[in-house]
Amino acid sequence: MKNLEEYLEVHYDIVEFISDHLMTTWTDSSVIKQRYEAHGRGAMYELSKEWTDIFMRNYEDTEWGEDMEYYDTIGEFCWAKNKEV
Repeated sequence: MKNLEEYLEVHYDIVEFISDHLMTTWTDSSVIKQRYEAHGRGAMYELSKEWTDIFMRNYEDTEWGEDMEYYDTIGEFCWAKNKEV
């Protein structure tokens, strides 16, 4: 892992998205809801790590603010991953 601080920042933002989704949105087709209902809270730990690892791989060499905007990109990433059922 190149940068623990960056990894933790991404992980935090993904956990925040998952938590917000669990508290406010309950669509039957969401990945978050389906995993939570099938496997409980522990599945949310695994899901957040899985998404963080994917995001870090996909955007490893990105210069935030120059190439792309971080918060827009991570938001779009989370919404897209949550629709993959």
